[in-house]
Amino acid sequence: MFALDCSGEALRISCREGRIDLLKLSKSELGEITHHPLTDRASVETAALELVATGRIARVLVSLGPNGALLADQTGLTFAPAIPIAVKSTVGAGDSFLGGFRWPQPSKPAPQPASIRARNWWIGSSLNGWGEF
Repeated sequence: MFALDCSGEALRISCREGRIDLLKLSKSELGEITHHPLTDRASVETAALELVATGRIARVLVSLGPNGALLADQTGLTFAPAIPIAVKSTVGAGDSFLGGFRWPQPSKPAPQPASIRARNWWIGSSLNGWGEF
């Protein structure tokens, strides 16, 4: 499985020319790559499904910070709310989120809502840690 987490020109080229099994994006990266204003959950869902519809990206995983996470694939959408925490630092949040998403089920299809909620817990617990030095 090829999972991609990048930004800028590398993201634009990869989405245009690559074959990606799992694309992890933030909400702002999703808006940048699709050229859509993402003002609510429905607009995020539409943009994520648009990427899947290209046929070049099998699954799009969007981190929405305190608003949760969204997974889009050929079967539809899965949303999970964020776990309420007192954030000390967001350094490494995206990497932890992708790692938590990939680790338990690296080769299975889209996870069930309970599974994506567990990954939100994983990232939430990593943000509760050390904080600024």
